[in-house]
Parts: sequence; C-alpha cells; structure tokens
Amino acid sequence: MNATPQTETKPKTVNDKRNPPAFQCYASDWIADEQYILATATERGVFFSLLNYCWANGNITAEPQQMAKLLGLVTEEAKALGALTKKHFAPLPSDGSRLHCPELERQKKEMNDRRERITDGGRNGGKKTQAQVRERTSSLPSRHPSSLAQASEMSRDEMKRDEQKSARKGKVIDHAWMDDYANGSNDDELTRPF
Repeated sequence: MNATPQTETKPKTVNDKRNPPAFQCYASDWIADEQYILATATERGVFFSLLNYCWANGNITAEPQQMAKLLGLVTEEAKALGALTKKHFAPLPSDGSRLHCPELERQKKEMNDRRERITDGGRNGGKKTQAQVRERTSSLPSRHPSSLAQASEMSRDEMKRDEQKSARKGKVIDHAWMDDYANGSNDDELTRPF
C-alpha cells in the first residue's frame, strides 16, 4: 500500500502567515557536537536534508525506505540515518510512525511569536497614532480646512502631468471636445460611440 505522508498541522485561519523561510544553524554548536563531528560527510548531508525536509513539512515518516525516497536518497545513503537522527529527532507525540525535530519546532514557534508581537506592536502603535490625530483635529475650529482643502485647484490653462509628458514627446492633445463637453454642447459627435 502506498502511504502518503501526513503532517500534523493546525487548521489554517485567515490570520495564518507563511512559515519562516529558514531556521538558525550555528556552526559553533555543530563543531561542539561530537556525534556530528564523528559522522561521515554522507551522514551529515543526510541529516541536513532531513532537517530541511522537516522545516518545510513539519515531520517525516519514520519508516527508513519511505524516508529515503522522500529525501531523494539511494539505498546506500539511506543507511546513514543513524545516531544523528536518533539524537535530534523524536517520534511525533500524536503519531509514533512519524519523526519531528523538537529544536526546529521550538525555533519556528519562537519566530512566529516574535512576528506576532511585532504585528501587535504595529497595530497598537497605529491605533494610538490615529487616536492622537483624531484628538488634535477634533479640537480645531471647523473654519480651518485640511491641507488637501487648502490646495489650489488647477486652472484650465495648467496641464496635468501626463499632458505635460505628451506635450514633451510632441503629441498634440486637442482639448476642444473637452471644452464643448464642459459647455454643455449637445453636438451629435459628442454622444456617438467611438
């Protein structure tokens, strides 16, 4: 029977954001880990492939042959799933047939909590700023127009930015039809479709 990998995930909500794209990996921690240093290059490569897979997917099957397929390993490399895997991975509490890395989950939770704190801080800061602006503007007498209301209107002789660009490129814009329209001309040519 061909089993598909199952991951333990919580139901997505509208506020769920994409998982952090990377986990922290400190060289000094790995150099200090004797099991890592004594492992072969193949074992270390397989171990990091497993870390990457679990960072992206949450967990992986504990069955060695299926795990090897998921990681893209050949039979010889699959045998490298040994001491490092046992040390850094544990069975998933809800499903013993799957492995997860508690350290990666800790990092992901920490990053998501930090992201949430930053989001909350920004939201609360924005609310505070908006309240201050409302408080300041509500105390102004109504005879003081806003800065947008104080801006002078363009006269008919002034050109809009896109009209200035067209004029610089040598394009001639005929404004006669706009004048006719503004003056309420009922000319048939103004009402005809293009």
